[in-house]
Amino acid sequence: MSCTHSLLRLLQPLSGLKLFRSGTPPLYFLCSPGRFVKSHRGTAPLVALAAAALLLLLGLAGCSGLIASKTSTPATATLTANPATLSFGDVALGNDSTQNSTLTNTGNSKVTVSGVAASSSEFMVSGVPGGTTLSSGQSAVLTVTFKPSSSGNATGTITISSNANNPPIITLLGASPSPHSVGLTWSPSTSPVVGYYVYRGTVTNGPYAKLNLVAATQFTDLSVQAGQTYTYVVTAVDANITESSYSNPATATVPSP
Repeated sequence: MSCTHSLLRLLQPLSGLKLFRSGTPPLYFLCSPGRFVKSHRGTAPLVALAAAALLLLLGLAGCSGLIASKTSTPATATLTANPATLSFGDVALGNDSTQNSTLTNTGNSKVTVSGVAASSSEFMVSGVPGGTTLSSGQSAVLTVTFKPSSSGNATGTITISSNANNPPIITLLGASPSPHSVGLTWSPSTSPVVGYYVYRGTVTNGPYAKLNLVAATQFTDLSVQAGQTYTYVVTAVDANITESSYSNPATATVPSP
C-alpha cells in the first residue's frame, strides 16, 4: 500500500467521502457528489499530497463539518412587564378600577414567579399566583385593582419575586377626589384689579397657603378633606401683580365622612 493510499484512507473517515482505486499502478480517488480529489499514480510528492490533504480538510472538495466549532448560548431568565406604569386616574370613594399588565419571559430559560406583592393596600393584585412558571416567550396577565380608602392621591408599586435576573417593578398611580367641597364668594374690590388670590390655612390666623388666582369673585375648593376645618382669606391683585392685604377670614368645617 502506497503512502498516498495510506493518507487517503486516513482522511476518508474524517471527510465522510468514499475511497476508490483504479488501474495499475493504482490511482486513488476520494469522491463526493459532483467533486473528487485524486492522488498521483504511485507515490505522490509530499508537497502535492500535503496540499491535497489541506484542501480536503478545509472542505474545498465538497466536504462539510470537518472543522467544527461549537458555541453555547448562556441561559438567561428575563422578565418584562408591559405596561410598567398603571395610572388609574380619579376613582370615587366606594368604587374601584381595574387595569392589566402583561408579564413576558423574554429570556431563553424558564422563569418561575415566587410571589407578587403591592406596597399599598389600596391596590390589589391577582392573576399570577406564586409558583407560576413561564417558558421562553410565554406571557401571563397580572390584574391590578385600585380601590381608594381615602380621598387624595395614591401611589404604590408591585414587586414581582422570581428567578429572573431583572425582576420588574410596576409603578401604580391613582387618586380619589373628595366628596366634599367648600364654596367661597366675596364682594368685588373698589379699585381696578386683574383678579384675586385665594389662600387657605388650618388655623384661624394663619399661616395660609396660596391656592389659586381667579378673575371672578367666587371660588370652589375641591381639595378639602372630610372632618377638617379650613380658614380662607382673599387678596386683590392689580395689573402690576401687587396684592392687597388679606380680607377678613372665613372658616368652613367639612362634614365627616
